[in-house]
Amino acid sequence: MKASHTNRVMLIRTFSTKHPTAYTQESTATACRAVFSCQDMDGVRDAAVGAKVGVDCPPLHPNCRSTTVADFDDMNMADFERRARDPATGELVTVSANMRYGDWYTTFIAKWEKGGILTQKSSIGGDGVTLVGRLDTEQYKVLGPLLTDEVVVTQRQLDHMQARHPEDFARFHSLIPDVVNDPDWIIEDTKNPNSYLLFRRFAFSEAGVENVLLQLVLRIHVTGDDPTFKNSVISMWEISERRLNNYLRNGKVLYKRE
Repeated sequence: MKASHTNRVMLIRTFSTKHPTAYTQESTATACRAVFSCQDMDGVRDAAVGAKVGVDCPPLHPNCRSTTVADFDDMNMADFERRARDPATGELVTVSANMRYGDWYTTFIAKWEKGGILTQKSSIGGDGVTLVGRLDTEQYKVLGPLLTDEVVVTQRQLDHMQARHPEDFARFHSLIPDVVNDPDWIIEDTKNPNSYLLFRRFAFSEAGVENVLLQLVLRIHVTGDDPTFKNSVISMWEISERRLNNYLRNGKVLYKRE
């Protein structure tokens, strides 16, 4: 099979999604809220017979993790619970089965964004710049003398991450400070000057998602830069175990957690 590991996983994940073939169905997008098509379909009730995959029935897009459940008109769903993710902690929590995407967004995202990484403003660099952490000088001494330990991310780079890696961004952007503050590996970035690749493994308790590996590109502030600049996060996304091993085998590893 001439396909990358990532594409094979995407194919299996997408087409292993099943849906009922009779009665009525209700779409549930608890695990797949990164894409607008899933957000809009969350809680939609429709007849299962005649449902068209990709239109009114999942999978709605590549890597779709939405599903459908049986719809019982006489059942009070307020008496039941469903799983959701708290983006501030990355942990799974239980919420009312009546909660829909809009309610989840208001409860977990809207209020969190006011002080979180998406919209928080920092005096460093003015509007559109967020302070996400400080480099541990002992851990990062492998990079040589640092002009500053402060790490920021600009709104431009957040927009870039959201555009290039929408699902990863939706699920993992709250973990950017964790990767910066305590990486498992630091590898030299041979493609971009003064840049380094940070890797961090997270063990989530979610069906089908374990030992998540995140890769973050960090650009270090050096002499010759604008003096108002700081160390900056360029991008972050999920990678496979195979990809990490390739970096460890062929890249210049500067730091490894003992």
